[in-house]
Amino acid sequence: MKYAILNTLLGAAIGCQALLYPPLAVPLLWLGVSFAALGIAYLRRSPAVLGKRANGTVAWWSWICFLPLHLYIQLVWNLMRILSREPALNRVSPTLVVGRRLLASEFPPDIKVVVDLTAEFPETAGIRGSGDYRLFPLLDATVPDLEKLRAFIATLPNLPTYVHCAQGHGRTGLFALAYLVQRRVCANLSEAESLLQTVRPGIKLNHAQRRFILSLPTSHPP
Repeated sequence: MKYAILNTLLGAAIGCQALLYPPLAVPLLWLGVSFAALGIAYLRRSPAVLGKRANGTVAWWSWICFLPLHLYIQLVWNLMRILSREPALNRVSPTLVVGRRLLASEFPPDIKVVVDLTAEFPETAGIRGSGDYRLFPLLDATVPDLEKLRAFIATLPNLPTYVHCAQGHGRTGLFALAYLVQRRVCANLSEAESLLQTVRPGIKLNHAQRRFILSLPTSHPP
């Protein structure tokens, strides 16, 4: 709810600036409507509002409707990528690698499966076409449906898998913790958290994500 309200208010504030700067009225209104739509997506807990498709591309209508928002998040992502000293990815286990959204040139050649957690970015073309690409879209800072997450993890083959969100922190950390416990790589959540923090210290869950993780079953049938 917090992110729904913040994005909606931001959209309204940006839209109001159009009244003060008439020459920029159209781009400001466009950007304001984009953030308001993002607020609606958070309110409905619906990543599909942003138009990402199962093949990792973003629908044409999303580029038209939300172009200022797409340009903004691409700019922020690229600035963080350039300025960050954190590795793009980190290996957690023989079958799990975690990190941020990658450039095609950064993609490890041994990876067989890609799990994309972003709802706001198209997957890099050279990566989504490199093998077994799977989308499990989440809005930034949100949590998934527990049973859908468990069912999705259960379908993953026992092959080197790359899991990423935008920066490889919140959504990636949540998914990786669930993966490590459900696939019995780690005995419990405490062990899984310790492993992830050692491998990728930048992983950090917000309060909602931590509550979700604590609700995960810690034992599974054989």
